[in-house]
Amino acid sequence: MKSIKCALGLVVILALVCLSACSSDDDPVAAPTPVVSTVLDTQAKIDAFGAEGRTIYADRLVIGVENQPNRSIVDLTPLRDLTIVGGLTIFYNDLLGELTGLHNLKAIGGEGLLITDNPKLTGTAALARVTAFGDSVIIRRNNLLADLTGLANLTKVDGDLIIENNANLLDIEGLGSLTSVSGDFIIRGNTRLETLAGLNDLTTIRGDFIIENNLGLRDILELGLLRTISGNFFIRSNSHLDLLRWTSLDVIGGDLIIHQNSSLESVNLTPLRSIGGDFSIQASGMDRVSNSPASIGGDVAIVDNRWFEDISGLRDIGGTLLIQRNAGLSDLRSLEGLESIGGGLFLLDNPVLDGFCGLGLFMRGSGFNGTFAAVGNSVNPTIEEIKALDCP
Repeated sequence: MKSIKCALGLVVILALVCLSACSSDDDPVAAPTPVVSTVLDTQAKIDAFGAEGRTIYADRLVIGVENQPNRSIVDLTPLRDLTIVGGLTIFYNDLLGELTGLHNLKAIGGEGLLITDNPKLTGTAALARVTAFGDSVIIRRNNLLADLTGLANLTKVDGDLIIENNANLLDIEGLGSLTSVSGDFIIRGNTRLETLAGLNDLTTIRGDFIIENNLGLRDILELGLLRTISGNFFIRSNSHLDLLRWTSLDVIGGDLIIHQNSSLESVNLTPLRSIGGDFSIQASGMDRVSNSPASIGGDVAIVDNRWFEDISGLRDIGGTLLIQRNAGLSDLRSLEGLESIGGGLFLLDNPVLDGFCGLGLFMRGSGFNGTFAAVGNSVNPTIEEIKALDCP
């Protein structure tokens, strides 16, 4: 059995050597699926590993130890011969300032690339020759990292892409070649990030898309080619986000949740056609939502928006419609096109709401038989009183 394993291992290594030898710098290079991880947790181990002159390493290479501060590793130049690894983790290295030494790396396999908790790391430029990144790319809690230079060859991610809690990250323009993410795409807690420039070629996200707690983010206009989000789209707690608009997004398979973006003034949902799950806008500085998709599969909640005045475009709601505590909402004319609600309709605590003509046609013609409540508004009519309204 031992001889069989050795023979198989030799075949794998020979195949990888051939791949490496036959590939140009511009060609994608396949990387192996790792069997085990090799941990290099001291500078002495880095030096010893590099002295072996390895170019192809089939297992996952781990630089550092999880949750253990490490002041030993300061220099990766001994790894300069590496071209292929079966996964790469770089984490919890307190004094590591750059990735120089990985500049000949062409392919990362297995679970992919993880760079996290390296407080002195300033850049990823040394990864500029990598054309294959494995399943996922996670870059998290690197406090001095200012950009993602070095990821220009990242065209697709087969798993998750997570850019999270990098306190000094100014831009993500290094992702300029990215076209699709098969898992979740999370951009969260990057307090100095102002725009999503770099995502101009992104077309498809098959998991969830989460844009959350990026305190400096002002707009997401760079999502110009994004057409499909198969999962949920969460836009939450981005306190300086003032405009929400895209030009190609057609379908959201799950929920669209827009919560606690305190500076948000308007949302233009053109050309979004459908939301498969819930649609919720809460606790924002909202003025209006224009061109809402005609079809929403789940519930719709418009709640706690200080200056909310208008929502237009709604036709069919599979679940419940809740409009609650919107300080500036005075009438519902923008709901004149509403045709069906599968659940209930609740109009609660909107202090200046006194115009219900926008619901007249719906109440008279739709056969609505769900629960209805109008409570705490300036005027609180019954269904029969709405049907009897004489509106221009």
